[in-house]
Amino acid sequence: VVADAQRQLSTAKLHAKVVERYDASPKGTVLDVDPMVGTQTPEGSDVTLIVSKGAAILKMPQLVGMTLNDARDLLTAMGLKLNVDAQTPDNAVAIGTIVSQSVAPDTTVPAAATVGVTVSSGTGASNVPNVVGKSVSDASSTLSAAGYEPNLRYVVDPNTPLGTVTMQEPVAGASASTAAPVAISVAVPGTVPDVSGLALGDAKRILARNGYLIGQIVMLGDGQPGNGKVVRTDPGAGRQLDANESVTIYYRAVAAH
Repeated sequence: VVADAQRQLSTAKLHAKVVERYDASPKGTVLDVDPMVGTQTPEGSDVTLIVSKGAAILKMPQLVGMTLNDARDLLTAMGLKLNVDAQTPDNAVAIGTIVSQSVAPDTTVPAAATVGVTVSSGTGASNVPNVVGKSVSDASSTLSAAGYEPNLRYVVDPNTPLGTVTMQEPVAGASASTAAPVAISVAVPGTVPDVSGLALGDAKRILARNGYLIGQIVMLGDGQPGNGKVVRTDPGAGRQLDANESVTIYYRAVAAH
């Protein structure tokens, strides 16, 4: 320790000059001597003692949200070490991103301390549930509850009840990452439904349920859209039309009184 070194130098008629620096060694430990031990030195000469002042006290940065590589570079530059304690699936956080840290931000830590982190391994994987034969609403609910995103596509199948799922991709039981889209084919009859006499919002919902896109809305009269009824569509009711095609709605607005 520095006190012992100073006594030894005093006995040898040398003058101790103490220079402190941060180090992981206990405070007061002599780290180095200049001139080096064994060197011939005139009496009364200065001998520099490099002495540990203990580990530097550092303030822990916020690591959550950083990539593992960026966090490791930051801690290395600060004289700290990083250790991956665990990996966890997380649908909302990209793979390789830190989701928690063992030392809270702004906490003081000694230099060379090790900080543990938990890193997202990305989306987890599970078996896709079977939704074939379900209604589109039930299928969507089942997939969402299992962590998947339902992706609807309409197919003309007049022999299957409207809105029934006829196919899915990935198939039931396949292992797939959660939050991934699952395409479901929904049966529609392929003929334009009769929405005449309905309110505009109701007509839109029925056309969409039958797999059609809403094209132009042609207003007849000078009223407000909230008052009035659908007069007809183009193509008209009962006409054959492939799914995902556009239908124009003719709507007669009624002036508000």
